[in-house]
Amino acid sequence: MGNRPLRPEPDEAKELKADFHKNCALSAFALFEADVLILVTGAGFSADSGLAVYADVANVKAYEERNLTYQDICTPQWLHSDPELFYGFWGQCFNDYRKTQPHDGYSIIKQWRDAKNSGRVASELRALTEDFTKEVEEKSRRMMEEGMTDFCLPSFPLITRPEPYDIEGYAGAFFTFTSNVDAHSFDVFQANEIREIHGNVELWQCSQPNCCRGGERIFRAPLGHSFTVDTETMLAPMGNGQPHDAPNSKPDYEGETETIAKQQAVKSEHAETNARISKTLGSQRQYPLRFMPHHNSEFYEFTHNHPRCHICRSLARPAILMFDDLNWVDNDAQEQRWHIWNESLISLCEDRAEASDEDYGKERLKICILEVGCGDRVRTCRM
Repeated sequence: MGNRPLRPEPDEAKELKADFHKNCALSAFALFEADVLILVTGAGFSADSGLAVYADVANVKAYEERNLTYQDICTPQWLHSDPELFYGFWGQCFNDYRKTQPHDGYSIIKQWRDAKNSGRVASELRALTEDFTKEVEEKSRRMMEEGMTDFCLPSFPLITRPEPYDIEGYAGAFFTFTSNVDAHSFDVFQANEIREIHGNVELWQCSQPNCCRGGERIFRAPLGHSFTVDTETMLAPMGNGQPHDAPNSKPDYEGETETIAKQQAVKSEHAETNARISKTLGSQRQYPLRFMPHHNSEFYEFTHNHPRCHICRSLARPAILMFDDLNWVDNDAQEQRWHIWNESLISLCEDRAEASDEDYGKERLKICILEVGCGDRVRTCRM
């Protein structure tokens, strides 16, 4: 398949459609039999939540009048040349994602995750991941003591800055790998089993990371914050943003059940057929970020509609990989967790492959990689 999705030939498509129910049954059996599940998602996965895909997100009059496409707008240069346009786009994306409920597919996959995590393989993976993490942390500590901060261990980034949120425990027999930036995975999955290869709108950074002594840090936007955006012009004036909770406040989940509330239909007869920025088609978000452990956002000021770095007073920006972006600060700790879990999984696979037929309980691992919504526009998930 490579990094580009294959389109079946007409004869192949006809055969696939004819055997649709059979193929669904085979897929269901593969999911059921798998010891480990890796979920890989792109923008198409978020579409069922009522969020826009890449082709439609910038399909609004204000951008059409300026002859701007999504790829034109999604660049960091607007932060300095036209900050109202920059914060209009990212501020409205932030607002849209914050208010929209993840679709039911998340809770379905959560049930599969829970089933995989209840077995022996999950316990073995957690133990291997914990041991490997401690080994990497010790090597990193020694390298930092020796002043080797410009180097990194093979396949692992050297962690020299604090986490943007607290992490507990280790991933078991499930991990999700996504290019989506809506942070909806944190409503359903644990923080230790999520890898966002483009970042997310909830994490922010200084726009001058090479100049600001605090610029290597990533911090969360305050809970309850929203941006003021004129949806006719898609501009965000300087002014004050909407009031938000105090940095240390937490959402009230008292009385919630473990099952995410079923999404309510909100489309009317006259609703738009395609979602776009400021025009989502989903229902109200129920439990936003309940599995993103809370973290203080004291280093960034969100009292204004154009947030600033608390240390150097430069404009702050989402810690999201944009087009032509040389200043993005990735969540290295999250990337490291993903690599360590991968290495642990490979190690366990090799151990099982070398086991003899007499080694009861050491059968070869069955791994299912489920890809959903990874299209042809942004192919990072396959690189």
